[in-house]
Amino acid sequence: MPLSEHEQRLLDQIEQALYAEDPKWANTVRISDPRSHYKRRLIKASIGFAIGVVVMMVGVVLSGSALIPLGVGGFVVMLAACLWGLSSWKRMNGFGDSAAPQGGAVPPGKQARRGNRGTFMERMEERWRRRHDER
Repeated sequence: MPLSEHEQRLLDQIEQALYAEDPKWANTVRISDPRSHYKRRLIKASIGFAIGVVVMMVGVVLSGSALIPLGVGGFVVMLAACLWGLSSWKRMNGFGDSAAPQGGAVPPGKQARRGNRGTFMERMEERWRRRHDER
């Protein structure tokens, strides 16, 4: 249902006030491509991974019983950043977005990956086409 002229004017005024109040937030909201959000998350995950490596190496190199938890903590930070980055990368590239099939529950040990995606070669050809379309 479309908005009335009065409602549209009010909405425009509110939008302009928000943009004037916080231009950085407005620019973030204005971005229409959700992949940019996942790219930022991927960059943050990469930085977190590097920090985890540094913390782990400090814990390993400076040997001492008090610094062992520091090394373990660095490894945990690395692992968490890696998982966060991998999930962002998958979402950015469109993998893992499909819902479970509507045919009911998936039998144990079987993943709902095959679906109607076709054979291995068809999937590879589709990936190849998508890669060239993005360029």
